[in-house]
Amino acid sequence: MGAIHKPDLTSDVTHLIVGDADTPKYKFVAKERPDVKCLLPTWVKALRELWMEGGEPDVQALELRHTLPALHKLRVCVTGFEDMAYRKKLEDLVSINGGEYRANLTKDVTHLIAKEASGAKYKYAIDWNIKIVAVEWLAQSLERGMILDEKLYSLFTPPAERGRDAWIRRTVSTSSLGKRMFDGDAALSGPRKLRRVASTKLSSQNVGLWTDIVSGDVQAEPSNRDQWSEQPAPRESSMQGTSSTNVRSEGTSSDGPSRSSATTVKTPVPPQVAEPLPKTGIFAGKRLYLHGFNEKKTAVLHKHLLSHGAVIISDLLSFTPSATSPPDDEFFLVPHDMPRDRIPTLPESIHTPILVTDMWIERNLHQKQYVRPEANVTNTPFQRFPIPGFEQLTVCSTKFEGVDLLHMSKAVKLIGATYDEDFTPKASVLVCRQVIPGHEKLRHAHHWNIPTVTADWLWNSVSSGELKPFGPYFAQPYSKRSTPGALKQDFVRDEDDAKHNTNVSKNQSPGQGARKLAD
Repeated sequence: MGAIHKPDLTSDVTHLIVGDADTPKYKFVAKERPDVKCLLPTWVKALRELWMEGGEPDVQALELRHTLPALHKLRVCVTGFEDMAYRKKLEDLVSINGGEYRANLTKDVTHLIAKEASGAKYKYAIDWNIKIVAVEWLAQSLERGMILDEKLYSLFTPPAERGRDAWIRRTVSTSSLGKRMFDGDAALSGPRKLRRVASTKLSSQNVGLWTDIVSGDVQAEPSNRDQWSEQPAPRESSMQGTSSTNVRSEGTSSDGPSRSSATTVKTPVPPQVAEPLPKTGIFAGKRLYLHGFNEKKTAVLHKHLLSHGAVIISDLLSFTPSATSPPDDEFFLVPHDMPRDRIPTLPESIHTPILVTDMWIERNLHQKQYVRPEANVTNTPFQRFPIPGFEQLTVCSTKFEGVDLLHMSKAVKLIGATYDEDFTPKASVLVCRQVIPGHEKLRHAHHWNIPTVTADWLWNSVSSGELKPFGPYFAQPYSKRSTPGALKQDFVRDEDDAKHNTNVSKNQSPGQGARKLAD
């Protein structure tokens, strides 16, 4: 096909075909050669097939399509990050950039991202020779678009020093003395920059994400810890705001600011002819009106709704008139923490659209398919919050994972209870998404005299706006005793309830065998 194959990585090499990242060539390119494009082996096959068909293949488009993902073939686990929303961001970043997120630490995990040098996972990672890195390694590897040297991201290195000299940040020179710069060189820096960040732009959680990650500690906020990020919602609807993505409404189109700006245009933009919207996607054929979101959240919602085939309308009167048959594809989207009395009354001249929350959008994107709003309680606004009586409860959970765990913890906080990832004798109730007899947490709940209930107890309480009694929802026999059971363990915690680790409580001798689930 006219290219030159080089067995050695010389200065004139332009492309590196990568089968394994743990090689000297890959590591050298990651640190020293930002001009070299790293591609999957499938690129050669795809290029040859197009070449055999005749004509001129779009080489640049093929390069982007077969670019090596930043975390290709890595199996990543995390420990020490207690905030559920932050942990979910880490999970999604790993997954969308070619890695495999593992909730539980097993011997085939390649990297453990740790907040601090302690905990059961940290100790086992040392014993199993698993690479342990600070969270800056993830952020900077994704920025570079390649796996950086893990030794430079030790937990014992001061945060300001982590990643120093991990790769050469320099402007790539595409011409040399005595040689004419050809067109491919002139465009090199553009595609390269795109390659470094392209995968992260595919995520539904990228707005404001890097600041969260490199800051280390993420403070829990009772009702604002979600993927749309940080600012409180303004009093008025921010539907008129736009973002760096071209936001298209029904019949109009608005241009956002430059790519480097995350703010919105504050001056009116003349109507233009709208580009054709995608006819396929999760929200294909769905029409949505957004209310109560700040400018940043509105921009993120616009981007992902439009890219999945939705139509965003800016005028309530664009909904179906009440004189016609009621539609099932029109939605009024509000923040999940917006009280119902703040949701505006709709005109009588239109059919009432289906009321949904941003957590419904999250669930659709997470499951990569359309989910009917009535399928989950968190998909629609809560009847009431906080709910009287919940302020006295500390809720723990078991067998929740992924978006279910994230939404459950948000719901518990929103209705006024305290959510605790650690299962201790101080817990008020253990909520089970799935009941497995003999499971570690259920066994401890029995000995600690803590009620164990099914998830229906929580969701029925949320739906009705009142605290339901435990009785009808017991997941295992419960009888209130005056003294705790024989187990003396300080706490049991799980991430996905599948991993059992051992640890010795400060109040016990090693022979007593206190247990701890994950960390």
